[in-house]
Amino acid sequence: MIGSGLDVWELVDLLRSYGGDEGALRESHPLVTERHLRLARAYADRFPEEIEQILEMQRRPLEELRELYPFLQVAD
Repeated sequence: MIGSGLDVWELVDLLRSYGGDEGALRESHPLVTERHLRLARAYADRFPEEIEQILEMQRRPLEELRELYPFLQVAD
């Protein structure tokens, strides 16, 4: 989403983590506008499978990521 520094899936994930509370999300993330959230919701409504697939990929277990990327180092 231009100007927010976030992708659509990230905005959808953030909105879910705030329980749908757009005001609280925007207060914590001042670069996110009402327009960004409206567009992210519209995209997620139109392409729900795509968004869910990306969110699932982003939540892969650390062991799976280590298998895919053996050079991965985890910061303490």
